[in-house]
Amino acid sequence: MTNSPPAGLRFDAKWYAETYPDVARAVRSGGVRSLVSHYLDHGSREGRLPFPPEPQNDRVFVYGSFGSNNVGDEAILEGVRTLFPACHQFYLNKKRNGNGSFPHRALENPDFFRPNDLLILGGGGLLYDRPTVQLMLDLARAARARGAEVDIQRLGCEAASPDYHDVIRDLFALARFATVRSTISQRIIHDITGRLCPVEMDFAFNLQRQVPSIPRLVQEDLTIGIVTASMGEADRASVTAFLRHETRHRTPDGLRFVHIPHSRSYFNAMNNDCILGEQLWCGAHMQSAWAEDAFALWPFQQDPSGALAQYRKLDGVISFRYHSMIFARLCNLPTLAVGAELPKIASFVDDNPSPLLHATAADNLQTAFAPFLQLVRAERSKIKPR
Repeated sequence: MTNSPPAGLRFDAKWYAETYPDVARAVRSGGVRSLVSHYLDHGSREGRLPFPPEPQNDRVFVYGSFGSNNVGDEAILEGVRTLFPACHQFYLNKKRNGNGSFPHRALENPDFFRPNDLLILGGGGLLYDRPTVQLMLDLARAARARGAEVDIQRLGCEAASPDYHDVIRDLFALARFATVRSTISQRIIHDITGRLCPVEMDFAFNLQRQVPSIPRLVQEDLTIGIVTASMGEADRASVTAFLRHETRHRTPDGLRFVHIPHSRSYFNAMNNDCILGEQLWCGAHMQSAWAEDAFALWPFQQDPSGALAQYRKLDGVISFRYHSMIFARLCNLPTLAVGAELPKIASFVDDNPSPLLHATAADNLQTAFAPFLQLVRAERSKIKPR
């Protein structure tokens, strides 16, 4: 048995054992190999922390897609704040709350970073284009030049393109610690850099501790949330056809659907779920539905706690988004992950197996829904009436 963390992972074994005595007991009894193996296999998706929080440390800087009006990215930030509540965020458009600045402020001011500062790059899927990776590299170089440490934490690498593998290699070479959020990301980074990064689940899993304080509000009608992402015409047509088919007649349990937007993008209409929700509502011909709210549009919640409160009203989720699948798992909801052929969705399904998680391609949504609905109804039947 060893509690020594693998290269790339920041982990305090003594603190972990003291903070989570159930894990320490399991290690002593032989039920778990080691403290660090528990953290990597279970702890990070249970919202357990790998090292003690630093509540007063305001010299921790975090870069992600924050301030872009996407609740999944804000959930990442809140997950970081479970470790560093006073962290300084580098945001893209407009910060939701807390301390922060635009990334270029750090690059324009040679005295922005100081010795002993910490720059965290991640989490989320940030390797989606060369300019973004180059920006992270520039921030890392600026921090290192002033004696600061640079960590890459829980990074999603599913979208990395060969067009900028050179910049990715340079970025990872500057990191003291480096972890990724999925086994697919682990393989991708190993192929690019030769570095085997430990897998820590997405920072949004750290919101697990919030869920018990949010009331579970079972609706009178069986309610399934639909969480969309950017869609091409073919996928949009599949979803609208599915909604038309499922909303024509009322079932005995009043099956209805609600659209939950995760992104109300400040600058990209294609990534604005509120616009897409309206398109789906019109395309589903709701004038012919059994009720106009057989498919209802719920409002965008910028704060992760508000979004989780929406999920706590659901019986199941049809999800096209990575962080929607995390929210559903936090709330213990049956989930139909749509886009199983996409690396990002496939990575979540592979890394988080569960009897409550099904997966399908978008063009197979109608066929996959029947067994999923059986699961949803079975889980709803277990809920004791108040």
